[in-house]
Amino acid sequence: MNTTELRDELSARVASIDAPPSMSSAVAGKIRATKRRRAAAAAGVACAVAVLTGVTVVNAGRSTAPVLPAGRATSSVMVAADGMPYRPVPPSPGDVVRDGLRYRAQVGDDRLAVATIGAVGQSKVTLNWTPTTTRVSLAADCWVPGTDATSDSRPMVWVVVDGRRTFGVSCNASSAPAGDLGPSLDPDVTGTGWDQLVVGRVATIMLEVVDSKGQPLVNPDAQVAAAIYAKGPQRDVTDPSTGKVALQVPQVREYQGYRYRLDSLAVGRVSAGPLRRDTPAGKPFIVFFGTTETPVGTAGSTHVDGLTDGSVNAGDGGQTTANQPARPAGTITLRHEGATPKRGVQLLAIYTLAG
Repeated sequence: MNTTELRDELSARVASIDAPPSMSSAVAGKIRATKRRRAAAAAGVACAVAVLTGVTVVNAGRSTAPVLPAGRATSSVMVAADGMPYRPVPPSPGDVVRDGLRYRAQVGDDRLAVATIGAVGQSKVTLNWTPTTTRVSLAADCWVPGTDATSDSRPMVWVVVDGRRTFGVSCNASSAPAGDLGPSLDPDVTGTGWDQLVVGRVATIMLEVVDSKGQPLVNPDAQVAAAIYAKGPQRDVTDPSTGKVALQVPQVREYQGYRYRLDSLAVGRVSAGPLRRDTPAGKPFIVFFGTTETPVGTAGSTHVDGLTDGSVNAGDGGQTTANQPARPAGTITLRHEGATPKRGVQLLAIYTLAG
């Protein structure tokens, strides 16, 4: 999903913040929490809510072992409660591990560049990194147990780059459960890289827990972790009306320990009508779909028909995923309802199991 979908969750809180200029200038609008929760459920992950401009929430995040229903595991393949295959990923050199939490050295084709996992009670961590690329994704994880997960006043963790607050992520209201962490935020929304990084110039990236007023929060149970991943190979999504790259999508996605490779991609203007793709027979796949650069509240909604769980709505802008268990061959259709956006493109992609 891109920034235009992340706009309800903390609206009341953002509106009430008496923030310093650096924070106020960064706040770009209200957060759409209902849409964020829908996309997180479709992706099968519990990503935190990102706030502010220039950030995309990607299909990644915690990878704790899913619930395996009785009778669904064999000697070679385990099937999780969502019907998708699951397998644990063994340790590898380059993993960053602490207190049962792990940033893996590689997720899909994305490779870990730098990471840190703070101790319990530590509400601030810092990454110092000399970028070799600006095409990166970011993990910004925060846990403050005992807070109200439904409250607009719950703590956030701010991402501060070279002294400048750039965006924030809401903290989880529980302690960090053991398991894998992964990149869940994409500051590269144009396909040109994170514009706050310069190759060869040291960047200092700090994550700091703050309260509802944006002030540093000291909590003996808080924990923060952060990582930067260099992206693997990407496929350009070009806007046919401008000829410019509107988005990049990964050639490979990983879900529950398995790799899924980009097999089919359809792109077009929203006004051009529905997009259709054939689905594979007898093997699981992931559908990635949505629109780009669609202003929130000015357009209708995007749906995909033909999925196992019926039509899935991507809302009024941004992208999301739907994980599909193995089934007979079929067809899925991306359609748009309501007002047609004046800019951006729609896309429909299928990732098939690669092993």
